[in-house]
Amino acid sequence: MSAFDDAPYHLHVMPSAPTPPPPPPWSSRQERLRLAEVICALSLATDVGSGQPLGQCLGSAILAVRLAEAAGLDEDAAAEAYYLALLRYVGCTTDAHLVAEIFGDELAAGAWFGELDFGNPANMLPGIIHNQGRDMPPAVRARLVLSALAGMPR
Repeated sequence: MSAFDDAPYHLHVMPSAPTPPPPPPWSSRQERLRLAEVICALSLATDVGSGQPLGQCLGSAILAVRLAEAAGLDEDAAAEAYYLALLRYVGCTTDAHLVAEIFGDELAAGAWFGELDFGNPANMLPGIIHNQGRDMPPAVRARLVLSALAGMPR
């Protein structure tokens, strides 16, 4: 028995005879592990593309699993919570060009977007005023804030 026998990945070599290969020996849990790796890579790319700290979605997924376990949910429910957390922002970089037009730097804006409640204008306005052009001189910052507010969809 080698060290690789316990690994969740198995390499299958096609037999030289024309007989069909045996079905893969992995369990559904190991299939999920492979799917999780693909989705995790996608979520890491989303983190990078949206200005979030690398691993933001992964940390959310781990927290979701721990909350599911603490709530006494079964393994399938915990797996659903994991995938939901990983997939939450996948595709959210599709509007990066609009964010760049409105806020100037979509990556810098993405870093503080997570703190805002987009459904609550009373939360959005102070968030934009506080963060837009934060490191700029006051006159430049005022212009950037006004430009961002004017460029936002109604």
